[in-house]
Amino acid sequence: MLKFIFLMGLTTASSHFVGRFDFSDPEGPLFNWSGNSIETTFVGDSVSITLDNLETSEPIYFSIMIDSEKPYRLKTEAGRKTYKLSENLIWSDHYVKIVRESEAKYGVTRFLGFEVGAGEQISQPRTSKIRIETIGDSITCGYGLLEQDPCTASSSSQSMTKTYGALAANILNAEYSSVCFSGKGVFHNWGRTHDDPTQTTLLEDYTQTLAGKNIDWNFPENQRADVVVINLGTNDFSNPVPTEMEFRNAYTKLVKLVRKNHPRARIFLAIGPVLLEPSIHTVRTALTRVKKAFNESGDQKIHIIEFPNQLRPTACEQHPSPQTHQRMAEQLVRAIH
Repeated sequence: MLKFIFLMGLTTASSHFVGRFDFSDPEGPLFNWSGNSIETTFVGDSVSITLDNLETSEPIYFSIMIDSEKPYRLKTEAGRKTYKLSENLIWSDHYVKIVRESEAKYGVTRFLGFEVGAGEQISQPRTSKIRIETIGDSITCGYGLLEQDPCTASSSSQSMTKTYGALAANILNAEYSSVCFSGKGVFHNWGRTHDDPTQTTLLEDYTQTLAGKNIDWNFPENQRADVVVINLGTNDFSNPVPTEMEFRNAYTKLVKLVRKNHPRARIFLAIGPVLLEPSIHTVRTALTRVKKAFNESGDQKIHIIEFPNQLRPTACEQHPSPQTHQRMAEQLVRAIH
């Protein structure tokens, strides 16, 4: 016997959603930020999922975890399809979690439900006690992480679950979400000017439910983070280069926005592992001044974390390798502790 758990029926109450989802679509929730996850527990001997990938020209990848087994990658194609996640399980209680690996630029996904074989129950799993959110660019998205330079990054070489943020969250048994987009900055994007009308920065994107869709996110209480890491600046200091004040003013606006929506969070201002002189000096100066201003105004939960320069060899297009991400994760865990 197969039991299909439709989202707009039992699944909405029985699945746990972490990250930003648009629940206004009557067919099922839409999402595109990498790191978004859906998890549930069920009683049965198999489980499948139905997804509908929209506006995509490349496959969208997900990390799949069944019970305590090692996660595996699932390649999903454009359009509506059902994917078998696991079969021939012992008829018992089981846990399933999917995490979007591919970043928002690869398209929007609609979640249409889980299908449980020979099962009659599905319930919401317990939530973690701590929530971590990262805000960043291609580094935070895991751009090209699965391959070694020289290579050109694609959705197949990207892995959110192997990034520093996700690894740190795993170590701390924390819920994890991310707002990241390759090529973006806080003042301007890679190779773009500040007043480019065709571009939005992470400062504008941070309030969005779906990247590029102009749907405001309401920052619900159950999604408010305990730790937020802002890792931006690399793309800002491409050509043209902003002044320290221009970068600092834009960065301050983002920190204020984060503080408004995550009032209890410890906020880490990160100096990334790809920055070099003279840009790293400007970023360090700006973030030191941002931290000082917030601390002096009474907000003592603003911190700076400086990641060492990345290890060699690098991942695609000189992005951080898995080894660099692991080192960053360990440093972040120590800072959180």
